[in-house]
Amino acid sequence: MKSSHNDTITISQSFHSIQPIIKTMKLLRTQTFPKKKTYPNSEPNFTKNLHTHSPFSTPSLYIRNDGTIQRGGFKMKSGRIEQYRSYSQFSTLEEFNESNKMALDIHGHHLTKGERIAFDVLTRFSVKVLGVCNARICKLVQACQDIKGGISRSTFERMLRKARTLGIISILHTVRETGGYSHNVYIFNRFDTPNHEQLTSRKNDKKPQIPTADEHKKEPETHLVETKTLKDKDLRQKQVKTIDQINISDLDHSFVPDHIPAPFVKAIKPFFNRAKDICGLWDRAQIAYRSAKFPTTTSIDSMLPTIVHAFKQTVYRYKQKRIQTGFVPYFYGTVANLLTVEKRKMIAEDTQWGLWLEG
Repeated sequence: MKSSHNDTITISQSFHSIQPIIKTMKLLRTQTFPKKKTYPNSEPNFTKNLHTHSPFSTPSLYIRNDGTIQRGGFKMKSGRIEQYRSYSQFSTLEEFNESNKMALDIHGHHLTKGERIAFDVLTRFSVKVLGVCNARICKLVQACQDIKGGISRSTFERMLRKARTLGIISILHTVRETGGYSHNVYIFNRFDTPNHEQLTSRKNDKKPQIPTADEHKKEPETHLVETKTLKDKDLRQKQVKTIDQINISDLDHSFVPDHIPAPFVKAIKPFFNRAKDICGLWDRAQIAYRSAKFPTTTSIDSMLPTIVHAFKQTVYRYKQKRIQTGFVPYFYGTVANLLTVEKRKMIAEDTQWGLWLEG
């Protein structure tokens, strides 16, 4: 049967009954689904040990709160400093300060000025639980900004890498409940732990045999070789430590590099004996030579008498107390002026300028 566009179509004629659909929607609204499986609070907490001071760290190991190690397990929650109290190796604040002082006495020369600032801030944030800090690195870097101009985040991270390599601290990663890594936990290692091990006597030990005269003569030779080797090793370590402690300002003229001409060093060293000052004056002379833009055929060594003459003129003016700025700036200006005069003479000789005045 065909219907025209003027015919009216009822719901009962075109669709099924709507009652079953309403019943289904009510059933879905009232239906209860099983809740997500949760674990009781008695389950042990774990934290993943990704970075320790040992180069043979195992990324797949998890550390319990009681110190035992197990593969896999639940991760330790982040944000609560009290749960890391078992990692503390110090009982009093004096022990913590003494350990850090000893660590800096041994490895402090490896840290720069900015890294020492970062280390001090990390120490101050590790007092609530002695030797343990769980502050975020952005907060630690922000705390450094009020100390001597502050430091950058890369400087703080470089300090952490050095301290972990030297064994001063250990670094643990924590994870969030929703997944993903959270902040780090920094644990200070103890540097003043005494050695309580004692030597014990062997059971049924035999009496030593009395050495003969020949054996007694050979013994000192062996000890002499061992003692000499140990002394050489200690001497090398002392030499390395001494080199680190000597400042570049303490080196005399004998440490001047070879690229600086010997006549220039000979003229300067009666007045400036330090290698740093001699190199600084030579750098000013090179800048003045490059500013004059001599031809490539004219080297700076050919201008050496002019540079030495400029230095002597500067010394004379300094003795007269006629220099108002400083010795080095005045020396640079004198060298630049004298080199300009020499260049003008060279140009006049090459072009024969002014010969028409002689007729």
